[in-house]
Amino acid sequence: MKKSATVGLAFLLATSSIAPVAFADEASDEVLEEEVSEDVQEGEKAEEGSEEEEIELVTSLSLEQALERALEDNSSLMLLNYQLEILENQEGNTNLDYRDLEKDIEDLEDALDNLMERRRNLDPFDPSYIGERIGLGQEWNAMNDQLEMLEDTIEQLEDALEQLRSGQVTLVYNQDEARESIKMATAMTFTQLLMTEEQLELQRKSIDVLETEIANLDRQRELGLISFNEFNTEARELRIQKSDLEQEEKKYHHDLAEFALDLGLVYHPDFSLEPIELSSSALPEQETDTNELIENSFQYKAQLEAIEMAKYERERVYDDEDSSSYQKNEADLNVKVEEENLAQLKLNAEAAIRQLYFDIEDSYQAIQDAQRDLDYARYDYNMLERRYQLGLMSKATFEQAAIQIDQAELAHEMAKYSYFLVTQQLKALEAGVLPQQGQS
Repeated sequence: MKKSATVGLAFLLATSSIAPVAFADEASDEVLEEEVSEDVQEGEKAEEGSEEEEIELVTSLSLEQALERALEDNSSLMLLNYQLEILENQEGNTNLDYRDLEKDIEDLEDALDNLMERRRNLDPFDPSYIGERIGLGQEWNAMNDQLEMLEDTIEQLEDALEQLRSGQVTLVYNQDEARESIKMATAMTFTQLLMTEEQLELQRKSIDVLETEIANLDRQRELGLISFNEFNTEARELRIQKSDLEQEEKKYHHDLAEFALDLGLVYHPDFSLEPIELSSSALPEQETDTNELIENSFQYKAQLEAIEMAKYERERVYDDEDSSSYQKNEADLNVKVEEENLAQLKLNAEAAIRQLYFDIEDSYQAIQDAQRDLDYARYDYNMLERRYQLGLMSKATFEQAAIQIDQAELAHEMAKYSYFLVTQQLKALEAGVLPQQGQS
């Protein structure tokens, strides 16, 4: 009776608390929904703000900034770095296995010593002497076979460690070479885009002059001084030049957008490249010997490592008593192949370096020639300007002739840009990147 009364009381207490609890839950749910809604709105605003912060609209980019961005989060460098980390992890794991094997061999050698001690302590007059001696001999043979297997395994681990070490060294050289090559390629693309931009500017000026000329021809046509065919021929040339300019501008903006994208930038119509300070005051002389340049290069060092690895493997083959004469001959040939690769690398590098310095001299001379032509063009321009001021030349004819000085200035700038490009290859060479034949 007491039990049922207690249960009933508990039921009443439970049911009486349902309504206020439900109401409280509904109220708290409403408050929670309001808070969640506010949090979501604030979160959306924060996300919008963070997106605005992440999207950095760069309006101008210098060469130094381009080089920095080209090296940041570069996929090729990241892959090389991952590969290097993998080799380092493999080396660490192999070293652990090597130490474990060394401990196993040490324990096995101690066990063999104990076995020998037990054999020496056998009593030859004991009836069980022969049986114990045979048993110890069998145990000895089994343990000795196991020791030989462990020693073979540890030799394999030594080979693996040497290969991992060599692989890491080669990867480091590849990383350094890739970094310098990326810098050189970025500088070349940056420079070529600037060259294209200046060429387009001259084309625009030429079209402006041609439009003025066409307008004059149109007036002459209206006055009957020239035929429609003569006018139409010049007008057609203007249309062709405008069409060509439009296509070249599209290609330029496409290349510029692609360059910006490669650097992780958002391209927009106001994006531009900052001019480079071009200097050609003196022709650089070769201060470092060609052989030294080659031997300091990443390719040369990597090839030396390949030779050392081939020699190491040859030594392993010769040390192995089970190696056949064919295996030894193959190991010898592998060393000769790597040594021949090094000799060929030196020959190609010597030719490429000679060509690079020839191109530098040629580019430097091109600047001097372009400067001379520019001086002549400026002199001619001054003479034409005097004639124009004296009324001996029409404005249209003067403007048409004046475009020649723009062409001479552009040719001078292009020569300086070309010189800058080959000197970038020289900087890369001094940093350890060998030029390729025909590259410059």
